[in-house]
Amino acid sequence: MTLFIAVFGKKKSGKTKTIETLIKELKGNLRIAVVKNVHHEDFTIDKPGKDSWRFTEAGAKKVLLVSPKEVVEIEKVEQRYSRDKILSRFREDSFDIVFLEGFYDIFSKDSKVEKMIVGLKEEEILELLKGCEGNVLACIITSNKETVKSLGSIPIYNLMKDKGKVIEDIMSLIKKIN
Repeated sequence: MTLFIAVFGKKKSGKTKTIETLIKELKGNLRIAVVKNVHHEDFTIDKPGKDSWRFTEAGAKKVLLVSPKEVVEIEKVEQRYSRDKILSRFREDSFDIVFLEGFYDIFSKDSKVEKMIVGLKEEEILELLKGCEGNVLACIITSNKETVKSLGSIPIYNLMKDKGKVIEDIMSLIKKIN
């Protein structure tokens, strides 16, 4: 079974650094995927004039780019992916862990998704925690200057000092769901 971990935080709080650090530690025996929420309405990986762009401009709804070492799928959609569509894309590929970066509006109240709150300061974490329901796996402080004493039963870790403890918690969850 796949463990989904949504990683929430304000802009520049260390979400990407947290996920990157955890992937480096976990990658040995696990299949890991990441879904990143992009807020920019006009975002596209496609480039005007390239063959893939020409195909989608002509009306193709999906283009698959295949090279010897990478595969990229460009799918033109009418609306943002739903919770179920996001999760189903990765269950089919049998990943052990899928990190969901961002998506606070979709996953903060989802009881089937673990949550990790990332912040530079305690206030950032407390603000995001208010809107969360279900299990919060951990709160991650990404600043060496900030310390948080306690948030009840939710573990608080410093990304660099305590990453081993975060890894232990994640591995315990994987064992529990499998």
